[in-house]
Amino acid sequence: RHVLTVMSLAEDGGAPAAGSDEEEPAAKRVRHNPGPKRKVALLVAYNGAAYQGLQRNPNAKTIEDVLEAAMHAAGAISDDNVGTLQKISWSKAGRTDKGVHAAGQLISCKLIVQPAGGGGNVSTNGQDLDDGADEQAALAATMAAVNAQLERACSDVRVL
Repeated sequence: RHVLTVMSLAEDGGAPAAGSDEEEPAAKRVRHNPGPKRKVALLVAYNGAAYQGLQRNPNAKTIEDVLEAAMHAAGAISDDNVGTLQKISWSKAGRTDKGVHAAGQLISCKLIVQPAGGGGNVSTNGQDLDDGADEQAALAATMAAVNAQLERACSDVRVL
């Protein structure tokens, strides 16, 4: 597992050496907690012509690999959980073979959903939002960030 190492000054007042291979004592290591995860259902569409199917396979370009990379780049999957879809309770309603397209593939997983616009319960027009509306706005912002990453990486996959 990856851990975030807290940089602290040594007792003599010096800083730890940059690029040092020495491991920090366990007491100085802390896990980075990017925020709570939410169970979400994603409706995904893709053109599978350039892929070896939906399901991850070693040494093959798959839709799952592209989706995971985009979600990680968008901040929806933490560094600790990238690479092992089981850690985010990844579950798909079906799968496709090499070259097969999908117009509505359903995938559920636990993603980090950050508050839209940095948090708060006020909409853009100044009205209070209830928790459900605020969470929906946060999820929409997260999916927009994922789709922006997908647009950079490929033109074949989108979260609807």
